[in-house]
Amino acid sequence: MAASKNEKTDAATGLSGLMSSAVCALSSQEATDATRSESVKATGPACVMESVQSTSSRLAESDGTRRSRRWSFAGHEPPSSCTRSSAHADDKVVDCMIRLQETFWTALGRQIGKRPMMWLSFSFLIYLALLPGTLMGPGDGKWLWINMTTDFLAEFSFSDSEEWEDYQSGIKVFPSMRQISLAIKPKSGGSPLSAATLTECMKIVNALRHETTIDFEGAEISFDDLCKRSGKNADCYAVTPSSLLLGNEANAQMRLQDLSDLENNGADASARANFLLSGMHPQQLAFLPLAIGSGKTKFPGVAASQEQLRDWLAAGELLLFTFNLENSKAALEFEKAARSKFVGFANSNIEVSFYSTGSLGYELLAIMSDVIPLLLVTIAIMLIFVVVLTGADTRMPGETQVMCTTFGIVVPGLASFAGIGLMGYCGLPMNILCGLAPFLGIAVGVDQLFLLVSAVNSVPLDITDPAEVLAIAMPRAGTAASCSTTTAVIAFAVGAWTSSALNGFFVFCLALVFVLLLNFVGMMTAVPAVLMLNERRIEAGRRDLVPCLKRKAGGNGMSTSIMINKGVISKLAVGPRIKEFFAGHAAPALQSNLACQLIGAVLMISMLVGSAVVYPQIGKGMPDSYFLPDVSVTQDYLKDVEVALDANVPLPLSILLPRPLLHSEIYRRKVQTLFGELANRSDAILPPVCWVKDVADMIPAQADKATVANILGHFWSLSVVEENYGWDRVTSSDGDLLAARCHFFAWQPMDADKRFLQANELIDYASRAGLEAVAFHESFPIHVARYRKIKDAVLQTVGWALLSVLLSLAVFIPFRHAVIAVVMVAGVVLVMFGFMSLTETTFNAVTYSTCVMAIGFCVEYLVHVLHFTNHGVPADSGWEFRVAHALDQVGYDVLLGCSTAFIGVFCLSFHTAMCFRIFAANTLVITTIGGFFALWGLPACLALGSRGKRALLCRVGTQPEASIVEASADTAEMDAGETAAVDTHIRNTELGKAQAEIKDEEVAASCVVHA
Repeated sequence: MAASKNEKTDAATGLSGLMSSAVCALSSQEATDATRSESVKATGPACVMESVQSTSSRLAESDGTRRSRRWSFAGHEPPSSCTRSSAHADDKVVDCMIRLQETFWTALGRQIGKRPMMWLSFSFLIYLALLPGTLMGPGDGKWLWINMTTDFLAEFSFSDSEEWEDYQSGIKVFPSMRQISLAIKPKSGGSPLSAATLTECMKIVNALRHETTIDFEGAEISFDDLCKRSGKNADCYAVTPSSLLLGNEANAQMRLQDLSDLENNGADASARANFLLSGMHPQQLAFLPLAIGSGKTKFPGVAASQEQLRDWLAAGELLLFTFNLENSKAALEFEKAARSKFVGFANSNIEVSFYSTGSLGYELLAIMSDVIPLLLVTIAIMLIFVVVLTGADTRMPGETQVMCTTFGIVVPGLASFAGIGLMGYCGLPMNILCGLAPFLGIAVGVDQLFLLVSAVNSVPLDITDPAEVLAIAMPRAGTAASCSTTTAVIAFAVGAWTSSALNGFFVFCLALVFVLLLNFVGMMTAVPAVLMLNERRIEAGRRDLVPCLKRKAGGNGMSTSIMINKGVISKLAVGPRIKEFFAGHAAPALQSNLACQLIGAVLMISMLVGSAVVYPQIGKGMPDSYFLPDVSVTQDYLKDVEVALDANVPLPLSILLPRPLLHSEIYRRKVQTLFGELANRSDAILPPVCWVKDVADMIPAQADKATVANILGHFWSLSVVEENYGWDRVTSSDGDLLAARCHFFAWQPMDADKRFLQANELIDYASRAGLEAVAFHESFPIHVARYRKIKDAVLQTVGWALLSVLLSLAVFIPFRHAVIAVVMVAGVVLVMFGFMSLTETTFNAVTYSTCVMAIGFCVEYLVHVLHFTNHGVPADSGWEFRVAHALDQVGYDVLLGCSTAFIGVFCLSFHTAMCFRIFAANTLVITTIGGFFALWGLPACLALGSRGKRALLCRVGTQPEASIVEASADTAEMDAGETAAVDTHIRNTELGKAQAEIKDEEVAASCVVHA
C-alpha cells in the first residue's frame, strides 16, 4: 500500500471532520454502483471543499470544547440537492405530499406577507359571521348569552339501547311526569318525629301547594292546576309524611297538640312513634317507606307487629316529600319557581334539601357559571406563559412582540366561540361537555403560535421582504400544523360518528371539530399577518404595546422597547435555556448514554405493563352527583337520601301491557304469575299496584268474553276505581282497551353494579312473561343502558379513531413511522386506563371524552418527533442519531405543546363539580404521559433497539451496519447516518481506501467492546 501506517492515521484524523459534508456526495440509495460513482464525480469536489472548511474549524477546537458545544445537526446537514433519496416506497409518496403542501404554504405565505391586513380582516370576518350563531342554538337554559340544553336524559342516554326504546314506547302511551322531592331533617339531629318538625313540614307543604304560583300565558297557576292525578276526581298524587302521620288537615292540628303534650311529658321517640302509628290505617302504613328514611333498618312490612313498626319508625332520620306534576311547559316553570323558593331555605329548626326532575339540568347551568372565573384565570396564566416564552423571541434581536403573542391567545378564544356559533347554525344543542371547548381551544391553539414564531425566527435577517419571510417560514409551520390538526380533527370526527347514539358526546366531538378547524384557519392566516405587521412596527420605530406612538430612545441610545426587553423578558431567557437543554443535554444523552436510554425505555415499558395488568379492574357507570357542585341543595338531597335509605332510592317502575287480553285464561295466568314474582322480591317496597291483576283475580277460570266484559264494566263503574286507576288505562273511541299500566315500587341501589343487575332482572321478568310487557323507568336509559354500553362504546371509538389516524398519518409521514405513532398513542390511552383503575375512575361520559382527546392531542407530539427522525437526515442514519436530531429540532416545541395543554385544563382541577375534576385529571395525565413518550420513552426505546441490533451483529461476527458510531472520541459525536454516507463516499476515492482499512480495524475493536 502506497501510504504508510502513520499516513493512514493522519488521513483518518483529517477525514473524520469531513463526514457530515461528505453525505452530500450520495444521490440515491437505489442507485447502482456505476451511477453512484458518477454522482460522486459530479458532486464530490464541491462537497470536499465544504468539508475542508468544516475540518479546519473543527480541528481548531479542543477536545473539551467539542464535547461541551451545543449538539446540532445544522452544521452537518447536507445541501438538499445532494441528500440521498428515501429507501422506502412509501417515503416517496410522503415526500410528494410534503412538496405539494410546501408549495401551497409558500404561495399562501407570500400572499399573506404582501397583504397582511387583508388576511387579518378575512379571519375576523369568518369569526364575526359565526358568532351570531351562539344566539340561535336550541336549549332551555342560558350560559352567558348562549342557549344551553338542560335535558340530561336526552343528552346522556344511548338512543340505540333497548332501555331507551322501551322508555320511549312507554311514555308515548302514558306520558311521563315531573317530580318535586324534598328531604327534611331537624338541625339539632335526632328523631324528626317531633311536633315542631312536623309543624314546619305542614308549613312547607302549604307553601308549595298554595303559596307558590306562576304567571303562565296570562293565567295564575298553582300546584293544584298542574299536579298529576290518578283519576278524574282524585286528589293530587303526593306522598307527604305530615299527611301520613297526622291525617287530613282537620285531624292534623289535634294530633299535633297531643304529640306536643307527649313531648312535654318526656316521651321518647318510641313512645311518639307508637302514638303516631295508632291513628294510621293499612293504606297509610304501606306508603311509610316512601316518606320515612330509617337508615339501615328495613321496613318490616304492613303486616308486621305494632312493636316492629314502632321500632322502625322510631329509628327514622329523614322525612321525604314527593309531589308529582304533569309533564308540560307550565309544570316546568312551576318547578323552577318551587326550586327558587326552597333553594337556600332558611329555618331555625329544620334543614331542607331539594330535588326535582330538572335538578340535574339546573345544576349543569350552575357549574357552567363556575367555569367562567376558571376560564379567565386560564387565559391569564396562558398569556403570561406565552409572553415570557415568545414575547422577546423575535427574528430581530433585542425586539419584542408582546402585542403579537397576546393576539395569539385571542384567536383560539374567538375560534372556540365561533365553533359554538357554527353549532347554533347547525341546530345542535350545547351541553355541559361543550363548555370545555374554550379550554381545549386555547390549550391546542397556542401550540400553533409557537410553531409560527419558531418558523419565522428561522428565516435569516438579510431577508427583509415580508412576503419572502413568510414564503420561507410558512411551509415549515403550515405542514406541521396541518398534520396535527388533520389527525385531531379526524379523531374527533370518528368519535362523533361512532357515538351518534350518545347525543351529548356526539355534539361535543363535533364542537371540537369546528373549534380545531376554525382555530387552524385563524392561526395560519391572522397570526402570520400580525407577525409581519409587528416587523413593520419595529422598522417604523413604534412601541410594542402602543404602536400608535413612536419609541423614545433611552439614555444609552437604546430604544425603550429594547431596554424593557433586555431588562425583563430576556433576563429570564426561559426559551433559550430550554432549547439549550434539548440541544446540549437531552439529544446527546439519548444518542449515546446507555443509562438514559435504559431508564426511559424501562419507565415506559413498566407503565404499559402495569396499566395492562390493572386495566380489567376499571368499573363502569357514574353517579349523578358527579354533575353537581360539591355544595348545593341537590347534592345535599342525594347525600341525605343515601344515608337515610342505606344507599337506596325508591324506584317507581312502570309496566306497560299493550292490548291486555283479559278474555284469555292463559293471559290472565301470566299476569298473575308476573306480579306474583314481583311481589315476592326482597327489594319490593309495596305490593304491585295493577288493576289488570285485580280484574284477572276476579274473573273465573272458564269465563267467556261476555262474562269478562261484564266484570270489566262493573269494575270501572266504581268511583273508587276511577279515582285510583283512571290514569292507568287507554281506551279507543269505541271503548276498547288499548293499553294498561301497572306499578311496582322497589328499592333501587345507588351502586352502579347492583343497579344494573336489578334492572336486568326486572326487565327480564317483563320480557319472559309472554305478555309483550315493557318495564320502563327513566333511570334505565340514563344509568342502566349507559352502564351496559359505555365500555364497549369507548373501546370501539378508540379503535376506529386509532385506525383513522393511522390512515391519515400515512399521508404525512412514512407508514412505518405512522404505525409507531399510533402504537404509542394506544400506549398513552392504556396508561390513562391504568390511571383510571388506580384512582377508581370508571368508564363514563367524561372519561369517554378524554379517551378520544388522548388520540387527538397526543398524536401531535409523537408525529412531530417522528417527522424529524426522517426529515433532514440521511437515509442510512441509525435511530440513535435520528432521535437526537428530532429532539434538537422539535423537542422544545413538543414540550411547549404539552405545557399549553397542561395549562389549558389545569384550572379545571379546582372546579366545584367532580365531573370537571375527573376531566382535568385525565387530561393532565394524557399530556404528561404523551409528552414523556414523545420526548423520552419512545426515543429511548428506538435508540436502545438500534444499539442492541448493532451489538448482536458484532456478536455473531457480521459486519455492523454502516451507521455505527465511531469508537474514537473525535467521531463518537458523529451521527450514524453520516458515518454510513462517508463510508460509501470514502471507499470510492484513493484516499478512502486507506481510511477503509483503518475503519475496519476500528469496527472490529468496537465489536469487542460491545461483545
